[in-house]
Amino acid sequence: MASKLGDANALVAEGEGARKARDDAEMKLQAMGEARMRNVAAIEALDDKLAEEQLARENAEAALAAALADAAGPAAREAAAVARADAAEAQLAGLKKSLRESRVACAALDAAAGARAENRQGAAVQTDWEPIAMPLPAPPKPAGRAP
Repeated sequence: MASKLGDANALVAEGEGARKARDDAEMKLQAMGEARMRNVAAIEALDDKLAEEQLARENAEAALAAALADAAGPAAREAAAVARADAAEAQLAGLKKSLRESRVACAALDAAAGARAENRQGAAVQTDWEPIAMPLPAPPKPAGRAP
């Protein structure tokens, strides 16, 4: 009987050891579940924060695009004005060149005319306008009236 009692005590001790191991495993499993829940909660919080940051980034990009569009309007108008001013300056330079060429041509013609005039010293030209006294014509008589 003593051997059976010793075997029973050994079995009880072994059962208590197995129960303790099972309880320890359950505690570890519960701790792991709680840690996993905390990790899931942290991941969800990070997802929410990421979504907020993405929304803020999209809003900032939209505001930047709007600001760039607003800034591009005056810049485009200024560029067009600069292009028109450059074209006007180029046209003015062309007109000045044409004027110089015309003046040179006129000076050459004047010199040639002066040389011809020196060669024709006997010819006279009227240079002043002189009024002529002439009577004005009588106004027409109206038709249909007898005198």
